[in-house]
Amino acid sequence: MIVPMKKVSLVVLDSERERSLEKLRELGVLHLQVREGHSETLAGLQEDLAALQRALVLLPQAKAGERDGEGPEGDVNVERSLDVARRAQELADRERGMREDLSRLERTRSFLAEWGDFDPRDIEMLTERGIIVRLFTMTKKELEAASEATAVFAVREQKNVILAVVVDRGETSVVDGVEVPVPDRGLSEVEAAIDETVDRLEEVRRRTGSLALERGRLEESARILESRIEFERARVGMEVDGALAYLTGFAPVPVLDRLEQSAHREGWATLVEDPAEEDPIPTLVRNPGWIRIIKPVFDFLGTVPGYREYDISFWFLLFLSVFFAMIIGDAGYGLIFLLLTVLGRIKWRRAPAEPFFLMFVFSACTVAWGAATGTWFGIESLARDGSPFARFIVDPIASFPEGGGDSSRVVMKICFVLGAVHLTIAHFRNFIRDLPRLRSLSELGWLTIVWGMFLLIQIVVLRRDAAAPLLAVDGWPALVMPPGVLDAVSDVSLIEGGIVLVAAGLALVALFAEQEGRFFRGVGLGFARLPMKALDTIGAFSDVVSYIRLFAVGLATVKVAESFNQMAAEVGFGLPAGLAAALILFLGHSLNIVMGALSIVVHGVRLNILEFSSHLGMEWTGIPYRPFRQKDSPTDQITARST
Repeated sequence: MIVPMKKVSLVVLDSERERSLEKLRELGVLHLQVREGHSETLAGLQEDLAALQRALVLLPQAKAGERDGEGPEGDVNVERSLDVARRAQELADRERGMREDLSRLERTRSFLAEWGDFDPRDIEMLTERGIIVRLFTMTKKELEAASEATAVFAVREQKNVILAVVVDRGETSVVDGVEVPVPDRGLSEVEAAIDETVDRLEEVRRRTGSLALERGRLEESARILESRIEFERARVGMEVDGALAYLTGFAPVPVLDRLEQSAHREGWATLVEDPAEEDPIPTLVRNPGWIRIIKPVFDFLGTVPGYREYDISFWFLLFLSVFFAMIIGDAGYGLIFLLLTVLGRIKWRRAPAEPFFLMFVFSACTVAWGAATGTWFGIESLARDGSPFARFIVDPIASFPEGGGDSSRVVMKICFVLGAVHLTIAHFRNFIRDLPRLRSLSELGWLTIVWGMFLLIQIVVLRRDAAAPLLAVDGWPALVMPPGVLDAVSDVSLIEGGIVLVAAGLALVALFAEQEGRFFRGVGLGFARLPMKALDTIGAFSDVVSYIRLFAVGLATVKVAESFNQMAAEVGFGLPAGLAAALILFLGHSLNIVMGALSIVVHGVRLNILEFSSHLGMEWTGIPYRPFRQKDSPTDQITARST
């Protein structure tokens, strides 16, 4: 449920601006609508915070057991943390300079290694005595020509290039080839410089590592600065009119009494009103604990519904659980997830409970679907008579049907029914939202279009007989309609029925989608925009079809597991072949699990965030409710119960 908000304006004495903000922060219920302001204090705080954040990026993580005695929960001195940040930056700059020096030295060493170890000062000494020594790279032909004019000594031949030393007395001779500058240091000297630079670099790294023990204090100091910045922004962002200062924010309706009591006690003037349509209203979602377990998914995606949109937490949890089960599709994998969740909860007892309970639900659903399809690590023999797991199998959806049958049509049909039902919920919620306005009937039109497309999909995708029962699944009763209704429509052509439903839905959309008060004007606008609405029906068709991804990915998971099992069986299970087979099984099934987990995000989450949400008209442009507060404020109790 999205908690209702009220727009609150507070007027205080300008002389008590800071004191009032302190009291307001202690109260911790008002989400401020802060006007941008500037001050030297704010700029300085932001600069200090940036320095701490850079230091946290530069410093490595301290190893377990290496933290000093005080730790992050000890006394935190922001100035000390800033000094640590400056030292970390200095060490990082020194390390970067040393790395550049080391890179240059290594390039010089590579060059000198080709020419051999010599002392460049010897060449200078010979030059002073009139003996000119130069280094060249040249071809064989150039070497032969140079040998006729002066003394040339070949040092090394590399493919078609010769490293040569040309020696002249008195004057330099003209020699073809490329002259190489004489280095200022010899190979031994360069190698000694490299060793010295490496030692200095290790010392810098050691000192940087010792600063990593301060990470806890730096992180806490950064949080303190963030709190100071928030306070300073609120202070400089307040509007001032003479002796008065005022600000505006938003507060959840359940805590308005506390806010008004504090305002009365502190002598603040308050104005509480309904937010305007254009106001940037924050969103606070509060749900029962059993629905709140879906919160980690929303946190991971970074999605927040708009204040005037829907809280789809329940439907998201319900359908994502089903999608998770169908995509993973293997009861054995579900048991692994269940075991890992139990072990994780034991290890991280103090961690938030929601992610673990969510994985319990996902794992249980996966085990249930895998048992119904007879899929246990892709092992076909576990789905045959005589297996203790065979009693749980639902034959029409079995992954390994008896007699080599094919259950794919049934599973695809289930996917399409899921899609149609999912999108029906979206349009029915819109219908309830728009009541009693006439435009609500347009949502019934879209609902009708969705089911018309569902019927057409039976022919286009499943290639069903046009005279087949409307919603029957081979060997099963109807999924969403009682048998008596099926008998009444069993002779209706799916194509004709689908076209009729789509046409009827478009008529409702044209008549009522643009109704804003004047009926005939709305009808005219509706029919004028009918061509665009007709194109939108193609989107409805593709949205329903997109749910087949549940079947496709689930089938791929089963086939990949089956393939790795077959590969291991071909290797054999004796010794030493059994070790190779075990490795194949471990790596293959691990890869399959990882790919399945990625598919949950790519496909399962997508069906909720895109297909379902687009039919709801959601844009996920909400602003999270972040009240102006201190840590451990009573407002934490509100947000802790919210998603």
